[in-house]
Amino acid sequence: MTDQPSETPPEQPVDRRLILMARTIVVLYRAFETIAREHDITIPQYRFLLTLKRGPKRAGELAVSASIRKPTASALIADMEKRGLIVRQADETDGRSVRLRLTDKGLEKHKAFELALARYLPSLLEKGEAGRMLDAFTELAYIIDSGGAARDSLDLDELVSGE
Repeated sequence: MTDQPSETPPEQPVDRRLILMARTIVVLYRAFETIAREHDITIPQYRFLLTLKRGPKRAGELAVSASIRKPTASALIADMEKRGLIVRQADETDGRSVRLRLTDKGLEKHKAFELALARYLPSLLEKGEAGRMLDAFTELAYIIDSGGAARDSLDLDELVSGE
């Protein structure tokens, strides 16, 4: 053994804007949770609705999209089925499999929740330059939702509607 310290790579400086971004996400997430409770929905259930809005999925796909384990997903799916937000349907490509589909009631739940979020956000935007913040979040949404596709190749209404 040597007395020399092990070589560790020097830490790269962190862009402080990333810390501010993380703080903003935490604050928004807290508001998101509060509004979700008011609308009798959980964050993972919202993720399910958002994913299913884009088309039927298997339970395992929903678990991955919501970043939860399959047993938890099964419980959420059962609850959402009981509430009429989703239904099971036979998988057209694999008769042994089942896909979950959003119902009209589920679509309405999704829409009501997102509208409540949209109504809440202006209270934060009044504290600053609303237009610049909205532009920044719109750009971020394009980057995240499109996997980096050029902004001008996507339509904002398409991004919001999920169609």
